[in-house]
Amino acid sequence: MTMWTQKPWRVPARSEFLIGASFVARLADLTVALPVILLVAGRTGSYAWAGVATGALAVGAAIATPVLGRLADRKGHRRVLAVAALVSAMFLATLALAPAGLGPAVLVVLAAGAGLASPPLEASVRSLIATREPAHRRQRLLQIDATSEDLIFIAVPPVLVGIAAIFSPTASVLFCSVALAVGTMLMLASPASAGRGTIERGGGSPLREPAVVLLATFGLLVGVFFGATELALVARAGELGSAALAALLISAWAGGSFVGGVIAVVRPWRRPPRQRLLILASLMALLALPLAPASVAVAPLAIALALQGLTVAPTIASGAELMADVAPERSRTEAFAWSTSAMTLGVAGGHVGAGIVVDTLGAPSAILAGALCLSLGAMAAAVAVRAAGRARPVSEPRTAAA
Repeated sequence: MTMWTQKPWRVPARSEFLIGASFVARLADLTVALPVILLVAGRTGSYAWAGVATGALAVGAAIATPVLGRLADRKGHRRVLAVAALVSAMFLATLALAPAGLGPAVLVVLAAGAGLASPPLEASVRSLIATREPAHRRQRLLQIDATSEDLIFIAVPPVLVGIAAIFSPTASVLFCSVALAVGTMLMLASPASAGRGTIERGGGSPLREPAVVLLATFGLLVGVFFGATELALVARAGELGSAALAALLISAWAGGSFVGGVIAVVRPWRRPPRQRLLILASLMALLALPLAPASVAVAPLAIALALQGLTVAPTIASGAELMADVAPERSRTEAFAWSTSAMTLGVAGGHVGAGIVVDTLGAPSAILAGALCLSLGAMAAAVAVRAAGRARPVSEPRTAAA
């Protein structure tokens, strides 16, 4: 007993712990749509209602992210994230435990409530890293953060499907609810999450900075590419004879991104973020163009996806670094939140647009359309780099007050 009182365990203050703890929360936040689809489809017998529910979840999150990001800048991360995570987890738990005879519209409302309360975890973590860490550590940490999201997309969906299959979709949604609440609280227990809000009521928006708007536009177009390609891969797998092949193709894509992120962590570039984003965004767009021709068969398409995926995590991390440099220090969380929200909306738009193209022209055309949108995104990144060169320098990062 004396030993424990003399040397109490303390939550580490390092940003690495912040990323690890947020991983637990984000594994639910980023993949909860899958168990929600299984739950709503099982309760209603309709995938249309399941799509409406997950759409409401995504749109709610896209609306809430900039608002809650601004509140985090004003009031501090701990207060805002704690309340948002608990409310969102409560909505998810209510959705999971809702009576079987409840109308589908009520399930949609509960999913929308979970989205509207969804905490801006990615924006907060990246803002805290940018504020606390010097430039030489920032690159590595933001790359680890981006790569950890790839790991989530690779490893977590099979776990959630397994929970739903062995127990029930209700258990899978409840798992996400608990992970969101516990992971957020663990993240906020670290001194690395501390710090007072800095924006006074009526303070300026980061969207006044042209580079911030351009980086959010880049995120929007990257999201369109992600959404269009994801849906087109599902459709193309069906055209090639087995819808189950979609999981293999998407895993090859996400796996390539994970490997690219690990390489970037182990061998970081010495170029500044502006040069890195310009090179990587161009390479990311260039490697997306062969995806449509490669879709003639599974093997060449999987190889092309893995090669293109190598650029994804490093590009996203470089964009986050540049955002940290150009966003006003007092509203960094909101700036990151706009970028996250733009990408979320882009993914949703990509799904809708690709669905129309698939029905009219086929899956390869939808893959090509997504690649062309990514080319526009690379152009937006190039303009953002130029705007960042003209932007006033932001203050050097400093350690947040405990």
